[in-house]
Amino acid sequence: MSKPFTEILDEFPHKRFVSDKEVTPFHFYEKYLPHSKEIWLKFGYFSSNAIRTLSLSFARFIYKGGKATIITNHFYNENDAEELIGNLNANFDLIEEEFSSTENIKELLDGEKQHFYNCLRYLQENDRLIIQPVRKKNGSMSHFKEGVFEDYEGNQIGFNGSCNFTKSGLITNGESMDIKVDWLDTIDSKELQDKKNEIINIVSNKNLKYDLLERKDLEIVIKTKGQKKELEELLIDERDLNISFSSSKDKIYSQILEEYKIEQNQPKFPYDNPYPYQVDAYKAWMKNNCKGLFAMATGTGKTLTAINCILNEWKKNNVLKNIFVVPGKELVEQWSKELNQSNFSSVFKWYSTNNRLKSDVDMIRILKDSDELNIVITYDSFISDRFQNIFRKELKDFIIVFDEVHELGAPKRKSIVSELTFNKVIGLSATPLRLWDDNDENLFIENLFNSYHPDYTFTFSMERAIKDGFLCKYNYFPYFVNLSDTEFDEYIELTSKIPLGEDLINSHAAIQRQRLLDNAIEKNDIFLDILEVMVQKDSYKYSLVYCPKGSEEDSEERRIEKLRRISNEKFPFISSLSFLGESDLRKTRLDQFEIGFTDMLFAIKCLDQGVDIPRTENAIFLASGKNYREFVQRRGRVLRNYSDKNYKKDHANIYDILVLPTMNQYSDERNTMKKLIFSEFNRFLEFYNLAIPNPQTYRKIQDELTKYGFTIEYLQNELLTKE
Repeated sequence: MSKPFTEILDEFPHKRFVSDKEVTPFHFYEKYLPHSKEIWLKFGYFSSNAIRTLSLSFARFIYKGGKATIITNHFYNENDAEELIGNLNANFDLIEEEFSSTENIKELLDGEKQHFYNCLRYLQENDRLIIQPVRKKNGSMSHFKEGVFEDYEGNQIGFNGSCNFTKSGLITNGESMDIKVDWLDTIDSKELQDKKNEIINIVSNKNLKYDLLERKDLEIVIKTKGQKKELEELLIDERDLNISFSSSKDKIYSQILEEYKIEQNQPKFPYDNPYPYQVDAYKAWMKNNCKGLFAMATGTGKTLTAINCILNEWKKNNVLKNIFVVPGKELVEQWSKELNQSNFSSVFKWYSTNNRLKSDVDMIRILKDSDELNIVITYDSFISDRFQNIFRKELKDFIIVFDEVHELGAPKRKSIVSELTFNKVIGLSATPLRLWDDNDENLFIENLFNSYHPDYTFTFSMERAIKDGFLCKYNYFPYFVNLSDTEFDEYIELTSKIPLGEDLINSHAAIQRQRLLDNAIEKNDIFLDILEVMVQKDSYKYSLVYCPKGSEEDSEERRIEKLRRISNEKFPFISSLSFLGESDLRKTRLDQFEIGFTDMLFAIKCLDQGVDIPRTENAIFLASGKNYREFVQRRGRVLRNYSDKNYKKDHANIYDILVLPTMNQYSDERNTMKKLIFSEFNRFLEFYNLAIPNPQTYRKIQDELTKYGFTIEYLQNELLTKE
């Protein structure tokens, strides 16, 4: 985890670094480089062996995504000139996976010559390392020794001195450097900004005092006599790769190495630094007395936002006791993976089919009074007697995270949780409110977290997620079907059964009515029409088909297989698989989909929560209905970003089917059918308003609404007024 420079200076209060003292220029780099986001260096002599010398701190700098710009004069070691400055083709065999840890990068930087240069060339090809030799216009050489470092919070620290960026300059020569910081003095702040801008202007060829040099313009140092003595620094390059320290320097380096090892093993944010919005979420949670609901669009990092809150609390008291409550096994595994990547220890998975559960529970009993215990548990296990008998009175000592927090409203869960006491609690969901609120379940959830709709503790909308690039853009293609006469009659009958008086509803009748819409018979033909369009566009691969739940006649498995059969009969070349909840082949089928072996997955509910498949490019919504949470989660899953070496997903496609009445049906039951139209178009507006603008889609929708005497604008106003 990166430290701000302000904190480093407090812990290491040195502003002067002298090579024959205990605190040397080497230690300046070791302290500040690993925590820098970007550095700008302006030197006389440069040697890539300086990077080897600083391999530990440079590895940490690189791993976190740091970028370096280095200006030097025109004297170079032959290998550096050929490998770094020469106009050569990028011929390196380094693969990106080797940058997966600090240790791997350090090994590359410490390694044999070719692998070392491959590493640096890789950074150059990815615009993370710029090494630019220059000569002044008047023919003299650049002989500066200065630079500016910037941390992840925007703090800047600059230095000036006699130390070249060479191994000798850092280790053996008599050198010194003094530093200034921009947060203590406005004059220093302006000086550092000017220094940084000067380096940027030189590299951009905007400074008329300098010429940018190419390989043919360099004076290569090849172990010859007669050069200035300072050039001997460059000749050390060929001698060895090992750093030789005096005992005092070796002691300080060992301390730095030990600090690094401790830091690596401590709990940490897995991607170095949280996003600013995740910092804002923590501040809002603190302001709300460590209770809150985070309403965050699918794909915006809800898990990591909660982990950031926990890590900040751990820094205060060195206690890491947390319970993560999730809907099912898949999310248990997903959370456990995230916690392990964040260096959490004593992580236990609690769900009914865990083969290790008995021994894990025994260990949990032993650790429950310790300072570190992390349990990832399903909702059903959380309310079980087995868990409550152990923790009922101790929950106030833990931070409790409820993922997909709407799950809390189920009657039995509500009954048990309402009797518990929590001091620190976080609720996570893209849509915290429950669809059916028969017994004030939503108010119960909001009271528990002291967070109320629409002003939740923290909100990160899908609109913002798309705009800021956390989710990809998408095209929206709506299609329309009509109710058959038989379906219409059943719809009217079920509608009459829903009201129970005094704001109560018949939830069973409401669910049956929605299931009728989801299974509308005309959807089968429209589904084939959509596949035909996708085939013509050659964009049917990496597609999800969200199927309706089974009816009383059809099980869910039979319903999915019927749709797959319809697809296979007309498009036998589209490979597809069903994706059912409890199948032992779930992971295998997801893997086949990710690598493109399977073109299309058919699913009902099991892709809604806890399954990440960012490679998805298309989604067909055969069933979405009124369940706002359901279609919002599904859309967010399709919009996750994806990229690899050969491909970057820049948009997704959503195909949606709306069920509308025929004109005769609308005339016969105008009020009921108007509500149906508004209900279906409510989902349409949610999708349409955030999609990539498309005039054809607008006209298609407007033409459909015109049949009933409505406009898109009228619909929007009516729904907004109702809301």
